[in-house]
Amino acid sequence: MRTRWFIGAVAVGLAAIVIAAVISRVRDDGSKTLTTTEWADAVCSDLSTWKTSITSLASVSGGTLTKGSLQQKLGDAKTSTDTLVSELKALGKPNLAAGQQLRQQLDTSADALSQSYQALATSAQEALSAGSPAAFLQGLAKLGPQFQQLLDQLQSTVHGLQSSNVAASAKREFQQAFASSSSCQSLSSGNG
Repeated sequence: MRTRWFIGAVAVGLAAIVIAAVISRVRDDGSKTLTTTEWADAVCSDLSTWKTSITSLASVSGGTLTKGSLQQKLGDAKTSTDTLVSELKALGKPNLAAGQQLRQQLDTSADALSQSYQALATSAQEALSAGSPAAFLQGLAKLGPQFQQLLDQLQSTVHGLQSSNVAASAKREFQQAFASSSSCQSLSSGNG
């Protein structure tokens, strides 16, 4: 009898922990507010990390790009892209009157980057499906413009946020936040 009571108490306790965790996750919907500087630095840091992962797709240091190595790189880039989108959407908003608008703009940009990556990955999968080495190389050559478009889109995300239409009183603070972030400077210069 005591064993049943103990098992029941443990089950109720575990259920309470699970419910508390679910409620905590539901409340953490990205509605937290960050200082403008924290927000800009987090955005650029996340984008910079992602750019490093994405540019590794084009790197063949250490040998020839094979179907197997491309498949591995695509898997890594997909994981990185999924992480980027999750992190940007969970980021919250900057402490500005237009903070919610900026958060929505960032969410839209994150979705667009994800869609562009998916288009690149689809084209890469076509190259992987090639029946001959020559067709594989031709498929890889077609990825160049899509890859450049993805990198250009990354740059336009940063520039679009920097030039967002925020209130005149906050515009200088917002632009200064991006200008003072080393991650943002690196991305803006194309080195990050």
